[in-house]
Amino acid sequence: GRPDGYYNRLIEDEVGVLGGHKSLYSTSYYTEDAFSRLYNGPAHEKLKREYDSAGRLPGLYDKCVRGR
Repeated sequence: GRPDGYYNRLIEDEVGVLGGHKSLYSTSYYTEDAFSRLYNGPAHEKLKREYDSAGRLPGLYDKCVRGR
C-alpha cells in the first residue's frame, strides 16, 4: 500500500540527516536542486558542456533520477 519509492525516499532523508547522500546504485528521488548540490552538479555540467556540447547524451540527473 505504499507509493513507489517510499523506502528509498526514507533512506535518502535519513542519510541526509546524517550528513551524507545515497549511492546511485538504485532508484533515486532527489529533486533536481538537491541532486545538483549532493553530486557536484556544477562540475558535471562543466564536463558535459566540454565533452557533449551538442547535448546528445542525457545528463546525470536524467539517468539517475528520471531513468532516461
